[in-house]
Amino acid sequence: AGNDMLLSSDARTQINAVLRAVREGRLSEAKIDAAVERILTCKISSGLIPLPAEPAPEPDDTPETEPDPDATDEIEVDPPAELDGED
Repeated sequence: AGNDMLLSSDARTQINAVLRAVREGRLSEAKIDAAVERILTCKISSGLIPLPAEPAPEPDDTPETEPDPDATDEIEVDPPAELDGED
């Protein structure tokens, strides 16, 4: 069992937690890819995402690179715009 999507009111914290888990080897990019595939399959089958007119090109076979050990796991996430009180 697990979660394919994180729903949170604090996106910055959740995104950084996922990035840290990948960097520390607790979560693989393959598991993220599999979760994304399940989410997109569900959204497409429910009609939330229309199928493209033409199939997407096949990904190239370029090997994935190792994460940069000097890279920071912190990212900037813009906070949501403030509501101006208009309806």
